[in-house]
Amino acid sequence: PDIRFVPKLKVNLVQKLLLFPLFGLTSLPIKILALAKGVRYNRFLTESDGLQLENVSKLVEEGKIKPVVDKVNPLKDYKAAFDYLKSNRVKGKLVLNEIK
Repeated sequence: PDIRFVPKLKVNLVQKLLLFPLFGLTSLPIKILALAKGVRYNRFLTESDGLQLENVSKLVEEGKIKPVVDKVNPLKDYKAAFDYLKSNRVKGKLVLNEIK
């Protein structure tokens, strides 16, 4: 994580101020390497949002949005599913399903 992550932490102001330099330094080597190669580095970090997930689930249940599912594989075939994912041919979601 980088300094853009600090404001989202559930800590007090003093702790946030102490964490800013730390988080800035952790991504510094990556930023320097990116700069040397003529590219830009941005972190991508997904964050859990229970309310958003609940809203999306309702939309799916109501049929207002339909996720595109490419394949459903049994969990035991996870290696083949991962190979397929690495092939860059997946069009939509790749689902691993464990039915007992």
